[in-house]
Amino acid sequence: MRYVILFLAFVVSACSSSGHVDENKLFLKPLSTIYFSEQMEEEKNYSINAMKHAYVGEPVIKKKTFLVKLQSELFAIPEMTSYLTNRNVDIELIKDRPYQIKSTTTHNGRFFNILEYPIAKKEKFYGVLYDKAGMMYNRVTFGGHLLDEGLDINPLSSRITEKWMSKVISRENVENFEIIFGGINNNQINMVYREFNAGDVAKTAFFQELTYPVNSEFVRYKSLKIKIHKINGEGISFEVLED
Repeated sequence: MRYVILFLAFVVSACSSSGHVDENKLFLKPLSTIYFSEQMEEEKNYSINAMKHAYVGEPVIKKKTFLVKLQSELFAIPEMTSYLTNRNVDIELIKDRPYQIKSTTTHNGRFFNILEYPIAKKEKFYGVLYDKAGMMYNRVTFGGHLLDEGLDINPLSSRITEKWMSKVISRENVENFEIIFGGINNNQINMVYREFNAGDVAKTAFFQELTYPVNSEFVRYKSLKIKIHKINGEGISFEVLED
């Protein structure tokens, strides 16, 4: 009978041990805070419908087009410098400084994003919890666990906002050309089109001489349409209507 009692006690103890739940262990769900995008950017020496003047040898048109690839990341931004402290934790969140957000969690039925506050000289961080309104929770995480001791938050009105910030990761030259005014000769307007590579070195295979009647009111090249207002042997006054 004694052996049966001891066996039952062992079973109860084992079941109790295996059923233990760490209430401070949080389920951290990765948060998608980085995305990549592309956009076209231009640099040009003219504006549509704006008068310009060029002398012989100067560019009438100068244009560069780039394919820019961007990395955008969502950051947590304190609206004011804030302090979260207790006997063991000393956190200073600097106003307007971006902090990474990589995960989200729920605790006691509340939803939180987690601001990663790096610990000096360690490759670890405290997780500062804040809700959808930007209000900070008075406990922080470490290693995925919610620390037991509460924090004093100063000032209590501290809030966290979120902001997308972008940086250029590559910039590829898609188009780079110019059209040079070459003067007037034999009742013709002379221009030279030349294209450049990424290093701004002219590609000789992409030189092209352009000629137009000297009395032309408009000249075209590819998608460009230029209105000539005044022209002589020294220079040309014009405006770009289309590009």
